[in-house]
Amino acid sequence: MTIRPRSLKAVHVARTRLRDLASAGLSQAQADAGAAHAAAATATAELDRTLDDCRRRMNAASITGLIRISAEVETHRAEATQAAAASAQAATAAREASEALARRERELRTVDRAIELALNVTEELRAADEQRQSDDLNGRRRWP
Repeated sequence: MTIRPRSLKAVHVARTRLRDLASAGLSQAQADAGAAHAAAATATAELDRTLDDCRRRMNAASITGLIRISAEVETHRAEATQAAAASAQAATAAREASEALARRERELRTVDRAIELALNVTEELRAADEQRQSDDLNGRRRWP
């Protein structure tokens, strides 16, 4: 039993759309990963600036000032840790989106091969039918 050409075309269109959606998802995931990486770099730089500034502020600070400095450093450290975790999660999402796109492209190539095989079979059947008609015309008796 062969697959109908209309069915193959519908599957091809559906797979093409799924591939396009996966491509858009990959683009979005890469943009999100880039933004998360930039946020992590910014948070790390801010933590470094805060630590450098703390050395200067600690010389002239009171106990209350030291407590504020400690809280500020811990806040920036937590932000940097959270941004690094978000960056790692976004990188994982981008990798998964890339794998999904590769899978969709493989599926589309499979459908393309099925269409090509169906077209080859159709062409072979047409050629055999044409040959049969030619043989029938050449083999029948001719009237003088």
